[in-house]
Amino acid sequence: MKSSIFFYLFISFVAGSPLYCGTKPIHLDSIFAVVNGNIVLESEVMELVRRMPDYRENISPPSLKNLQMKVINNFINDYLVIDIAKEHKVEVTEDELDEAAKEQIDEIKSRFPDEDSFNKAIRKDYTTVKDLKDRYQRQIKPRLYKEKYMAKVLSAEVEVTDIEIKQMYDSMADEVRVKHILVEDEKNARDILDKIKNGESFEDMARQYSIDGSGKNGGDLGDFFKRTDLVKPFADAAFQLDKGQISDVVHTRFGYHIIKLIEKRTVDIEPLDDKSTNMLRNYIYAQKMETILSQQIAEYKKSCYVDIRIKPSI
Repeated sequence: MKSSIFFYLFISFVAGSPLYCGTKPIHLDSIFAVVNGNIVLESEVMELVRRMPDYRENISPPSLKNLQMKVINNFINDYLVIDIAKEHKVEVTEDELDEAAKEQIDEIKSRFPDEDSFNKAIRKDYTTVKDLKDRYQRQIKPRLYKEKYMAKVLSAEVEVTDIEIKQMYDSMADEVRVKHILVEDEKNARDILDKIKNGESFEDMARQYSIDGSGKNGGDLGDFFKRTDLVKPFADAAFQLDKGQISDVVHTRFGYHIIKLIEKRTVDIEPLDDKSTNMLRNYIYAQKMETILSQQIAEYKKSCYVDIRIKPSI
């Protein structure tokens, strides 16, 4: 344990600081978070941040930090899912990672007329095929662990009844149009909700603080949604609201939401048949497993070493 502490102290000291080779400084990665024995680096966070729809070159520092926190929290959850799966004797082999990465690379190659065009495009990004494969393996690994864990462990804990399917079918006639504000932690969400209760505009708060792409539109998600279009905690809150009403803070795997109902309507739906029954069964099944996993991650996190080195401003 002592050696691990000294290791983190050493890494914390040098990461993000310039080292010198002759007179030329060499920049080392900053550590954005530590999750048990895993380090989340600035470079891998920014690689994903730059691919987010809300990122732009002249982004404000608070908005950039919010995007960074969204990615960091995803990394944290990914590492925790891997740990939980391993505790239940779930493993992902190197062959499985290789095959999954190869499928993604082959899919990208298929967009180019030939191998040479593909290699030129890779070189433009200063990336070799091996670098691309390594990157995809890092991204794919938590997904494979999650899928295996759900199939081998959580599936045994979940049951879907015919009554639940009928209730879900009946609810599909209802649709809602909503606005929301999404932030990365509960304290920020409650601070924003207090501001709204004290007279601040919901739409202004969404533009200022939401890390979701809808923020620039005052939080408007832009369409009507059925219950099955939304993750369960969000749907449960949204469909309970009256027009113009604002929810309490709602936690989903994406973060913490504040929801405002714009409009609710009832539409005609197709009769329930075997195909739609199976679709609804699979949907409820997946939602139940996601709920269990989210609860397990939240509980497991309490006993883990999680140190976020970058904090969002509000």
